[in-house]
Amino acid sequence: MTPTYRVLDPRLQFVSGFNPCFGKRGNFFDQCLGMERALWNDLQCRGGITAACRRVEAPTYDAPPWIVQPPQGRRFQEIATLALPADNTTSAVLNFRVPLGYDGVINGVVNRFIGLGFVEGSGDLHWRIQLTNRFVNDYGDIQTSLGDLTSPVALQGGGIRLISNQYVRFLVYVAPGAGAHLDPLGRVLCALSGWYYPRP
Repeated sequence: MTPTYRVLDPRLQFVSGFNPCFGKRGNFFDQCLGMERALWNDLQCRGGITAACRRVEAPTYDAPPWIVQPPQGRRFQEIATLALPADNTTSAVLNFRVPLGYDGVINGVVNRFIGLGFVEGSGDLHWRIQLTNRFVNDYGDIQTSLGDLTSPVALQGGGIRLISNQYVRFLVYVAPGAGAHLDPLGRVLCALSGWYYPRP
């Protein structure tokens, strides 16, 4: 049986040589595409674009740096307090930015009301940890106190990972009518601790 080939528009037909699909070999532009494909294949075999763009002095880690603090890591502890905000308002108690060129992890959390009248889980106060424009899973609506400054709540499983130049905020929302039973001289305390490490 004689093989048949697709018939292309004359403007798309190859100019010379033999191609098993169309009967002719590719033109100059096909050869350029072939060279580019070979270049990308070689790049992929060498570790991809990330490996090609990695700085020579970029650090490497024996263990995941968000699980085990590497020698190049540096610890941080951000602490702030705020006078009790007005009812039905959301306020930032704590905010900071991750240093440029560093990633990080939060592995300790503290949030408390310092004063009288707060009942755990009553819904009077709602704490939220926000990374740029999103709330952190499981920490987007905290209604109870967590830890204290001498023993913050330790986050397991790698903690809350941070990326370079990310904006971190610890917010508190005061529910309507909460001011009627919360100490007007009370303060809201928030603290986050962990470490930064150079981006790999």
